[in-house]
Amino acid sequence: MARFGKFVKLTSSKVPSADDGLMLTRPDSMPPPRFSDSSLQSQIAERLLPLGFAALMVIGGATAMFVELAPYTSADTPLSARVIELADGNLDYGLSTSSRHVLLADCRAAMVSLIASLQTTPVRRSLNSNCLSFSDRIVAEQPTFSIAWLTGALAAAQLADWDGFNERLSKSTRTGAVEQWIAQIRVAIAEDYHDRLDAENAAGNQTDMRLMTDTDAGLLALARVYLMSPASRGRITAVVDRTDQITHEKFLRRVRMLSSGEVV
Repeated sequence: MARFGKFVKLTSSKVPSADDGLMLTRPDSMPPPRFSDSSLQSQIAERLLPLGFAALMVIGGATAMFVELAPYTSADTPLSARVIELADGNLDYGLSTSSRHVLLADCRAAMVSLIASLQTTPVRRSLNSNCLSFSDRIVAEQPTFSIAWLTGALAAAQLADWDGFNERLSKSTRTGAVEQWIAQIRVAIAEDYHDRLDAENAAGNQTDMRLMTDTDAGLLALARVYLMSPASRGRITAVVDRTDQITHEKFLRRVRMLSSGEVV
């Protein structure tokens, strides 16, 4: 399994992900891409379901209601079952942006999971192809949806479609250049497939790293990549060395804390 899976597994506890411990970072202001903590999910469901049922019965009837609420009502489904559901094409997104974030995050968690890696080749290919299709459909409707472009890039990489990977990664950068939480995921993916990056995306990866040095959360994520991916260390060091002394020391402190097993 790619190193991205390991990075996601260790990233900030701000965003609980799949039940096997996968996590994906986002800021508090970001619409929730994925919640798999059962208590938190239950609170969200309690608030969303009554409103969702009422609104969707008005705008689209039972079919629209089912599609819209499916990502939320499947939140307590084990990751193993979601992998199969995604591979079978039994999940879809609804009309809201939130439901699209949920499905995209499900795809990212599923594609890099140990559970997916243990599936047969046809199942893995179907999972990756369906997630690519979801992503491409979303960006066809919302061309500036950066995280959808990025999810599609990951799916393309899983399918060894390197031209498609670079094209989608580039569009994610263009449409989400200053989105810190997306940059953190983008760097993790780019470092996983660094030898497949074209010149534009290699430069974009450096820009994302510089963006990550602007916040404590970004420095922590960068420290995790530094530790998990030895090949990235020279590139990360070159970026951090160009920051001020305080930022440089913060980064080194996070590397030491993570390497010693201290909870950050």
